[in-house]
Amino acid sequence: MRKALLLAVVGAAFAVAASPATAVAPFQFELGTPDLSARVLITVPVTVTCQPFDSSLTMFLASVSVSVEQAAGTGIARGTGTTSGGSSTPLPFTCNGTPQTVSVPVQADPAGRPFHGGQAVFRASASAGAGIPCPGVPGFCFSNQLFQSGSIAPQVLNMH
Repeated sequence: MRKALLLAVVGAAFAVAASPATAVAPFQFELGTPDLSARVLITVPVTVTCQPFDSSLTMFLASVSVSVEQAAGTGIARGTGTTSGGSSTPLPFTCNGTPQTVSVPVQADPAGRPFHGGQAVFRASASAGAGIPCPGVPGFCFSNQLFQSGSIAPQVLNMH
C-alpha cells in the first residue's frame, strides 16, 4: 500500500481541571491509499501517532474522523466518517508514541452524488483524552482530564 506523506500537525493539549498539565507533542498523521467500494463507501487507512499521557492518567477517549469531497459531474460527492472508542467501547488507538493504523469508513452522503475512482480531497482529525477515574463511580467519570487533538490540511489522494 502506497502511503501519503507523513504530516506533523499542530496539536493541542489542555487541562480541564485544577491540576498542572504537562505539554504534549502534537499528533502526527499519515493517510494511506483510500479504497472505494460500491461507489458509496471509502475505507481510509489513517496512521496516528500521539505521545503518551502522564502515567497517572487513564486514557478514556480516542477518535479519528475523515471527510471527503470529490467533483462528480456538475456537483460534489461528499462523505464523512468517524472511528471512536470510549468508556464502553474499545479505543481504536492508544497514545503510546508508536504509529497505529485505524481504518475509517466514509459513506457518501445519501442525498448527494456517489463517489467514483480518481482524485478526491481528504481531511482528517483525531483526538484523545485521559484522566483519573473517579473512585467508586461507575461509568464515564474522570477528573484531572487532559486532551490531545490535531488535524491535517486537505490532501488530494487517488481512490481505486
